[in-house]
Amino acid sequence: MESPVLLILTAGGIGKRFGKPYPKQLESIEGQSILFRTATFFKSVNPDHTIVTAPEGFEDRFVEELAHLTFPVQVITGGKERSDSVKRAINTLVDAGYHGDSVVLVHDGVRPFLNDKTVDAVIWGVRTHGAAIPYVPVSGTARRLKEDGFGETLERKDLAVVTTPQGATLTIFSLCFSKRQLSYPDESTLLSAENVTMLPVEDWPLNIKITEPADLRAARALWRLTCGT
Repeated sequence: MESPVLLILTAGGIGKRFGKPYPKQLESIEGQSILFRTATFFKSVNPDHTIVTAPEGFEDRFVEELAHLTFPVQVITGGKERSDSVKRAINTLVDAGYHGDSVVLVHDGVRPFLNDKTVDAVIWGVRTHGAAIPYVPVSGTARRLKEDGFGETLERKDLAVVTTPQGATLTIFSLCFSKRQLSYPDESTLLSAENVTMLPVEDWPLNIKITEPADLRAARALWRLTCGT
């Protein structure tokens, strides 16, 4: 019997750069929120347990937003930083009694353009290697920035942009979060700090993260081109 797949959607940020009285996750793409469209993708994965981290005060709104998913979702209050939110979710899964070999996927709630092949490969990578991280290769010329201009040109073959969902077993995530008290920008950074070997999984380049208002405009255009309405 294969190990369960447990999903954490990180959606605890407010998104102040959007200047709205609600989180950016609730912005609309063709009539549905970014959060709902992102979560809907995982119906093909059919996770055994899904946790969505919500900004304080928006928990009920998130429950309402996700009520029509085909799989159950548990909404919890997120922490101050992303790592705080993920740690709370990991602890919730541990308290729920899941086995340590369970596959845990951590995905940004504002990345709605997922790829089935990537997600399947991450799940496989966790089951066979313990941890797997998707990435997009750097295609252009990369240079180091300095205050007075450009520094050296970097070898792009040695560079990658890390995306999500990032995966590891429940045991690995639980141990790493229990040992590290600092905040980390993503799970790959945390795992690296604990010397955990991660399988790199090449992602497709459309797995963009909606961070700025310009990203939302691009996402709306991209959705019409790739997914329709």
